Amino acid sequence: IIRDTLNSTVKDGIDHVTLNFSGGTKALQTQRSIESKLLKLGRTLLGAPAQKKLVIFVDDVNMPAVEKYGAQPPVELLRQLCDLKGFWDRETMGLWKNIIRTVLVSAAAPPGGGRANMTPRFTRHFN
Repeated sequence: IIRDTLNSTVKDGIDHVTLNFSGGTKALQTQRSIESKLLKLGRTLLGAPAQKKLVIFVDDVNMPAVEKYGAQPPVELLRQLCDLKGFWDRETMGLWKNIIRTVLVSAAAPPGGGRANMTPRFTRHFN
């Protein structure tokens, strides 16, 4: 249902990227998938083209494996995007990338069967 809705909004100035999380999803591949749909608007500024928004839809957001410290790195990257409106460059040490004109939408099933509980630090960004 969500994918059909997103596909129908392309003509309305809304582009989208769909990320399907699994137990093996890594933060690096999540960041690269998001960056691949963004334009470089400045040295440290990325975003959707002018007059457009990018919807980042994450399916099964609670699927990535929990590390020994209790975090899910791909989910923490998304939380950082919501909290700080950007993330660190993986190639240039100390370079922060600001992200504009994006919206995060996610879907998750109840915990269990490989799905983890979502942290309040992340879920506070959703209704």
